Amino acid sequence: MLPASFVPLETRAKSPLLPLRVLTERNRAGAYLSLGLSVIAMFGMFLFLSYCFQLVKGYSPVMSGPAFIPMAVLQAIGSTQIGTAFMPAFGLGALVSRPATPASPPP
Repeated sequence: MLPASFVPLETRAKSPLLPLRVLTERNRAGAYLSLGLSVIAMFGMFLFLSYCFQLVKGYSPVMSGPAFIPMAVLQAIGSTQIGTAFMPAFGLGALVSRPATPASPPP
Protein backbone atom coordinates (compact mmCIF):
# COMPACT_ATOMS: atom_id res chain seq x y z
CA MET A 1 0.00 0.00 0.00
CA LEU A 2 2.86 2.35 0.73
CA PRO A 3 4.43 2.14 -2.77
CA ALA A 4 1.00 2.74 -4.33
CA SER A 5 0.57 5.92 -2.31
CA PHE A 6 4.07 7.11 -3.25
CA VAL A 7 3.22 7.98 -6.86
CA PRO A 8 0.26 10.33 -6.17
CA LEU A 9 2.13 12.03 -3.35
CA GLU A 10 5.22 12.60 -5.48
CA THR A 11 3.23 14.03 -8.39
CA ARG A 12 1.67 16.68 -6.12
CA ALA A 13 4.75 17.49 -4.02
CA LYS A 14 6.45 20.84 -4.52
CA SER A 15 9.92 19.30 -4.20
CA PRO A 16 9.56 15.51 -4.61
CA LEU A 17 12.03 12.96 -3.32
CA LEU A 18 12.04 11.25 -6.71
CA PRO A 19 10.84 13.37 -9.63
CA LEU A 20 8.80 10.95 -11.70
CA ARG A 21 10.13 12.39 -14.96
CA VAL A 22 13.47 10.63 -14.31
CA LEU A 23 11.68 7.30 -14.70
CA THR A 24 10.70 8.13 -18.27
CA GLU A 25 14.33 7.65 -19.31
CA ARG A 26 14.61 3.98 -20.22
CA ASN A 27 18.16 3.32 -19.01
CA ARG A 28 17.65 4.98 -15.67
CA ALA A 29 14.33 3.23 -15.04
CA GLY A 30 15.93 -0.11 -15.93
CA ALA A 31 18.81 0.56 -13.56
CA TYR A 32 16.41 1.44 -10.73
CA LEU A 33 14.32 -1.65 -11.44
CA SER A 34 17.30 -4.01 -11.50
CA LEU A 35 18.73 -2.46 -8.36
CA GLY A 36 15.41 -2.77 -6.55
CA LEU A 37 14.96 -6.39 -7.60
CA SER A 38 18.48 -7.28 -6.52
CA VAL A 39 17.92 -5.70 -3.10
CA ILE A 40 14.68 -7.66 -2.68
CA ALA A 41 16.44 -10.88 -3.73
CA MET A 42 19.34 -10.29 -1.34
CA PHE A 43 16.93 -9.60 1.53
CA GLY A 44 15.19 -12.92 0.89
CA MET A 45 18.50 -14.73 0.56
CA PHE A 46 19.82 -13.40 3.86
CA LEU A 47 16.52 -14.10 5.62
CA PHE A 48 16.28 -17.72 4.54
CA LEU A 49 19.99 -18.32 4.94
CA SER A 50 19.79 -17.12 8.54
CA TYR A 51 16.89 -19.55 9.06
CA CYS A 52 19.07 -22.29 7.57
CA PHE A 53 22.00 -21.46 9.83
CA GLN A 54 19.86 -21.45 12.95
CA LEU A 55 17.42 -24.30 12.29
CA VAL A 56 19.39 -26.71 10.11
CA LYS A 57 22.97 -26.09 11.18
CA GLY A 58 22.06 -25.40 14.81
CA TYR A 59 23.94 -22.09 15.09
CA SER A 60 22.89 -19.59 17.72
CA PRO A 61 21.67 -16.19 16.50
CA VAL A 62 24.97 -14.68 17.61
CA MET A 63 26.99 -17.23 15.61
CA SER A 64 24.81 -17.05 12.50
CA GLY A 65 25.83 -13.41 12.02
CA PRO A 66 29.56 -14.07 11.59
CA ALA A 67 28.71 -17.01 9.32
CA PHE A 68 27.72 -14.43 6.67
CA ILE A 69 31.15 -12.76 6.63
CA PRO A 70 32.80 -15.01 4.00
CA MET A 71 29.83 -14.59 1.65
CA ALA A 72 29.75 -10.81 2.12
CA VAL A 73 33.47 -10.51 1.43
CA LEU A 74 33.21 -12.65 -1.71
CA GLN A 75 30.21 -10.63 -2.92
CA ALA A 76 32.10 -7.39 -2.47
CA ILE A 77 35.16 -8.69 -4.31
CA GLY A 78 33.14 -10.41 -7.01
CA SER A 79 30.89 -7.45 -7.73
CA THR A 80 33.81 -5.12 -8.32
CA GLN A 81 35.87 -7.57 -10.35
CA ILE A 82 33.04 -8.96 -12.49
CA GLY A 83 31.76 -5.50 -13.34
CA THR A 84 35.13 -4.24 -14.47
CA ALA A 85 35.85 -7.40 -16.46
CA PHE A 86 32.51 -7.57 -18.30
CA MET A 87 31.94 -3.84 -18.91
CA PRO A 88 34.34 -3.52 -21.89
CA ALA A 89 33.11 -6.75 -23.45
CA PHE A 90 29.33 -6.35 -23.12
CA GLY A 91 28.67 -2.68 -22.33
CA LEU A 92 26.56 -1.08 -19.63
CA GLY A 93 23.18 -1.85 -21.18
CA ALA A 94 23.77 -5.58 -21.24
CA LEU A 95 24.97 -5.64 -17.62
CA VAL A 96 22.17 -3.50 -16.17
CA SER A 97 19.02 -4.27 -18.11
CA ARG A 98 19.56 -7.78 -19.48
CA PRO A 99 18.28 -10.65 -17.34
CA ALA A 100 21.06 -12.81 -15.97
CA THR A 101 19.66 -16.22 -16.83
CA PRO A 102 21.31 -19.13 -18.59
CA ALA A 103 18.60 -18.92 -21.26
CA SER A 104 19.67 -15.44 -22.38
CA PRO A 105 22.57 -15.67 -24.83
CA PRO A 106 25.28 -12.98 -24.78
CA PRO A 107 24.68 -10.02 -27.11
